[in-house]
Amino acid sequence: MKEYKLVFKPLSTITNIPNAQTIFGAICNIIVNTQGEEALNNYISSFNNQPLFIHSSMFPLNMLPMVHYNIFDIDYINHNILKEKSIDQLSYLQTLKNYKKINYTTESIFNDYIIKSDFNKMRDDLLNKKINIKNYCLQKASENILFEQTKQLNTHVRKKDYYNTSIGDDNALYYDDTIYTNGLFYILVKTNENIKKIKDIFSYSHFFGFGPRHSVGKNSFKLISIEEIKRKPNLNNKLLLSQSVFDECINLSESNYQIISKQYHPSKTYINKATHKMNLFNEGSYLKLTQDKEWIGKILSFNIDKKPLYYYGIGYII
Repeated sequence: MKEYKLVFKPLSTITNIPNAQTIFGAICNIIVNTQGEEALNNYISSFNNQPLFIHSSMFPLNMLPMVHYNIFDIDYINHNILKEKSIDQLSYLQTLKNYKKINYTTESIFNDYIIKSDFNKMRDDLLNKKINIKNYCLQKASENILFEQTKQLNTHVRKKDYYNTSIGDDNALYYDDTIYTNGLFYILVKTNENIKKIKDIFSYSHFFGFGPRHSVGKNSFKLISIEEIKRKPNLNNKLLLSQSVFDECINLSESNYQIISKQYHPSKTYINKATHKMNLFNEGSYLKLTQDKEWIGKILSFNIDKKPLYYYGIGYII
């Protein structure tokens, strides 16, 4: 499969940087409204064999999710850091504290350290300040890649007419973040199809948005460019770029990962309550595979009142 980077510009405030499931919902909405029900069914059924395309979560431009790998284990702290002078210990422990707060890393860090599984060198270069932590992003000292945003928590009241009111109060109170940013974002896509087919879908993204129904007017992203990416073969562990269900080809004993638990909450079209609970490998998991695969996981399908529900449990790996 060929890999492409789709770059987007936000046209509005956003509530969250969209994950792969949110993007999947938007893709389905775009396809059914622009190409029809049959095209949507073809897209969904393609995941049973060879997907028309798979996609990652969205990330700030030039950034990747930070790998879930602890370079400061207890043995290292006991045998190295605690033997240093007190003033140096404080500096090292502050670096350790900041390391735990990292959300993103740059592509150069991925290419020079992560893809090679060279975490000892990454740790040493971090302590020696050859690489730095800037704005929760791990990057080389020579880089200055920032994702600037302003976040504000807002309170909303959703009127009774817009949601299922079989139980509960007349109006629904909910909270969301409003994020203001001028930064660019990107999604990665793998496909064997002509890239024009993918462009035709994502070109509608600024009309439909990447977000839930109550965020209408927010989460609008405009596609501004597409470029093909050619990567060197990765023979080591794979970095996960979308939340994924378990796959039998994952060697858990040789992987470093984070598991999150989620409740699936479909829209009022189906039922206004959480319906399923699932455990997912989080983005940034560092997975050892027993097979050479382009992607892992699968689409989860549920039925509620004879209506199909789908959850994007596909793991995008690089």
